Amino acid sequence: MKFVKEKLDNQQQLYFQLLRSRMLQERIQELQKQKVIKTHLYLELGEEAITVGCDAALQDGDLLAAYWRGDSTCLVRRGMDLKSLMAWWLGKKDTSVPVRMMLPTSYGDVKMGLIPRCDSCLGSEMDVTAGVALSLKYAGVKNIAAVMIGEGATNRSNFHESMTFAALQKLPVVYICRTNGWAMSTPTHRTIPVESVTQIGAAYGIRTIEVDGNDIERVIEVLKDAFSHARGGNGPVLVNALTYRMGPHSANDEDDYRPQGEKEAWKKKDPIVRLKKRMLENRVPEDVIERIQLECATTIGEAEKYAYELQDQEASEVIDIQAARLKIMYGGELI
Repeated sequence: MKFVKEKLDNQQQLYFQLLRSRMLQERIQELQKQKVIKTHLYLELGEEAITVGCDAALQDGDLLAAYWRGDSTCLVRRGMDLKSLMAWWLGKKDTSVPVRMMLPTSYGDVKMGLIPRCDSCLGSEMDVTAGVALSLKYAGVKNIAAVMIGEGATNRSNFHESMTFAALQKLPVVYICRTNGWAMSTPTHRTIPVESVTQIGAAYGIRTIEVDGNDIERVIEVLKDAFSHARGGNGPVLVNALTYRMGPHSANDEDDYRPQGEKEAWKKKDPIVRLKKRMLENRVPEDVIERIQLECATTIGEAEKYAYELQDQEASEVIDIQAARLKIMYGGELI
């Protein structure tokens, strides 16, 4: 069964995915300000290299519990095309992927390699992903399950339960921690009692790797190594990807708590800017880069146009869709 829809094996393809993700999020953010989109936003501005890098490192048959901030690439590459994603954000009735809940970030489809979200709490998929990894181990297949979390989620009880169980059972699971320095409005040094998330893995006796989460090519290299380790029956891996959330925690966050100059300092490490610089150093012509930028803008514009032409998805229809899914899951009539 093939999950991954697009190849990511050269800098131009990586740049397209990073830039399209950024531009899509910026457009979604603008539409929310215009009250066209009427739901909360949890965007990954600045963190795209981790999501795209994970996509590039995964193999067919691997499963992923995506992050709240990973919809613009994870969903597009592993199950939902861009037009359907935009339709969902705008609350439109797309026949291929109907709206099932408020946020597309909650989308999941195991057939497409996406482990569905359990609830609205960050990190809630950790123990579920360990269970998926256990099923892969029992099935005797050479696939892994990966889960993305933020460093704030390392304080949740299920993080420790999941890590303990995964280490004892040597499960093929990889925990990818997107360490952006903040757990909502609380700085990392006030949420974990050790210097770095990297130190936490040692307590469970599992392999732990730290990586510059804004270097897309390095992220891919490290994740491929981590996935290979887990795939080989060597047990779980914790990857600590250092990055920065360039936008607020959510659309309702005034983002007035971070030190002056912090954002400006991290803008110099922007994964898109860094990859573009590397492409120019590798003599990729500027007109090629400009064509990629135009293609990103065009595809997003086309997706938005497609969505606007669809009918609105009624709330009653969403409820009916969910009821039908639950009926299939549990069998018989729902009480």
